[in-house]
Amino acid sequence: KSRQEYKSDIFRGPSSDAAGGDDDASSYCGSSTSALSRPGSAVDGPARTLGMEGSASDGHGRTLAVERTQSMHSPFDGSMRVRRTKSKMSDGGSPVRFKREIDKILFSWIMKLWLREARKSKAAIAKDAESRRRASWEEEQRRKMEEEMEKKMKDLTRMNESLTLELEKANQEIERYRKRVKVLERQVETLTSEAAEREKQQEQTISQLRSQLEESFNQLLERESDIE
Repeated sequence: KSRQEYKSDIFRGPSSDAAGGDDDASSYCGSSTSALSRPGSAVDGPARTLGMEGSASDGHGRTLAVERTQSMHSPFDGSMRVRRTKSKMSDGGSPVRFKREIDKILFSWIMKLWLREARKSKAAIAKDAESRRRASWEEEQRRKMEEEMEKKMKDLTRMNESLTLELEKANQEIERYRKRVKVLERQVETLTSEAAEREKQQEQTISQLRSQLEESFNQLLERESDIE
């Protein structure tokens, strides 16, 4: 083949008779699989044992990947490979092109499986990050609530101490006023008794003066009568 035909065979998607239509993953990874389709490569080793339903099939309805896997473990490996190669060559294909198309299909399925696992790991990482963020948020809220409760308790304790001091001062002031009232009551009682005593003395003085005045008036009347 010429260089242009060889490049066109490498970069184009799998043919309709081998893949059953265009495959997005195989066309996307065609350039990479062409380099990896050599014998002994990473795809040619473990990947060739994968056989997926819905991949390219031959004229008898059997998947090419399954036939390739079975041919590797069959006791009639050499004869079966020769017959398949002859049948493909009789259909207008070539062993190199057939192997390249199988490798493209296998690589596309490997990429699909890898992307599926990558999406699962991303979902798990996102879920783990969300749970950690949730736990961190809950811890932050709990810490804020504890700090707020501690602050309120300190304020209430300080207020209680202040009110207790004020109550003690008020009780002391009340006791002092009670003592003062008792002293004043005693003074009032003393003054009341003194006032009563003074009233008695005044009454006695008034009665004495009245008696003296009457006696003097009587003496005056007697003198006037004597003079007459």
